[in-house]
Amino acid sequence: MTTDSRYGQYNRATDWAKNEAILLNIARASQYQPLNFLIYNAYTGSATVSAAASSPSFIIGPARTNSQKQYTFSQGALTANAMANGTINVQNLDTQDFYDALLSPVDYVNLYEFQRQGYARELLFRLFTDYVSLKPTTAAQNKYSTIIFNDTSDEKQCSLVPPVISRALYGHPLQPGGDRICFNDLVFFALLSGLSSEVRPIAQAANSASSSGATQGKTAATSSSSSSAPKSPTSEGRLCFDAAIANRAQAEYESITHVQLPAALKNARYSPVCGTWSAASTAAKKGAQSSANTSSGVQKLSVSVTGKTQLLIWDIHTLGEMSVEVGTRSTFAIYNYLGKLLRQQNAEVNQFLDPTSDDKQVLTVNQGQPAGCFVAATLDLGLYCVPLDGAQNTKRTFSILSQLLALKTTTGDLQLQPVLRLLPQ
Repeated sequence: MTTDSRYGQYNRATDWAKNEAILLNIARASQYQPLNFLIYNAYTGSATVSAAASSPSFIIGPARTNSQKQYTFSQGALTANAMANGTINVQNLDTQDFYDALLSPVDYVNLYEFQRQGYARELLFRLFTDYVSLKPTTAAQNKYSTIIFNDTSDEKQCSLVPPVISRALYGHPLQPGGDRICFNDLVFFALLSGLSSEVRPIAQAANSASSSGATQGKTAATSSSSSSAPKSPTSEGRLCFDAAIANRAQAEYESITHVQLPAALKNARYSPVCGTWSAASTAAKKGAQSSANTSSGVQKLSVSVTGKTQLLIWDIHTLGEMSVEVGTRSTFAIYNYLGKLLRQQNAEVNQFLDPTSDDKQVLTVNQGQPAGCFVAATLDLGLYCVPLDGAQNTKRTFSILSQLLALKTTTGDLQLQPVLRLLPQ
């Protein structure tokens, strides 16, 4: 019996279930409900087909009566049976290690891996950035400090610029609407400055061999429990500025929008520059810093602008040297962020700024649409649908969330009991 049709059916069914689970959690987040995470441990199925045919019994010989000449095909003469069944092992992910990973900020190594897969920089910046703070390096200029959150509310995603800043920059207060810095301004800044990411390997500490030798005497139970513990990072990642990406983004922006960018913007200097890791930072001296850099999700950048651009997000750096701190959010926080976007899909913060993008919204979910869905889910009598046509950024986001969930799941998370078995109808 061939299995190709059943294999394709199982593949499509599990794909739909995985995407539906992501959409359900986004819908739950939009309604301030707890999220729920499941994993399919295994899917087993079996099928049997049998058929039988036989002739009726009859009597051979002369002098037969009329009743003996009647032949009847009974139910047992022609029979056919087919049976198929399947079992799905579904498991809740609610262990301490799983939620510890789920609530931890996404590290820059993962960010680099997603960027190398071809995901748009703007999409990654919007999904993973929690906040950006601008702080002068000297305490005397703390009055210029500000922080902007990646949030849908105007109170958090925009920061009013104190009059002292506008007077210092332009000699007069700014017009209403131009006296604040919003998260979209930071997205625009990230695109045109070439903000990117990179990784490098970390040399293992010299005492790793001795520490591993000391653990050889542990019991089998201890070794088994420690096998699921997180390993020491073998690489570290960071944010950096890529001049080649910046030049390309600026040229594309001018070509599409027909707006000439200020010369001072093009001549701005950013640090760190991609590919310029400090040669003096060895594993022994930077072991703790490397670990923090890949797990804390916080990094400081610096920007130098010598002339006015008439764009506040750049001109604020002409007041003196400033430290730009970028904090990443956790996987759990990404779901909450998408839940907020679901409630405010028409908000400006949901609009894509990259003019070369094939989709102009971060999240696209239609409510009440019964057909034409890439994936659909029902929650509290509400129907949520990601349209089949368009919504490219939403589909890419689903892929990122699926991969993040797999990265946060360890073998220790797969030992939870009881197991819920669902039998397909």
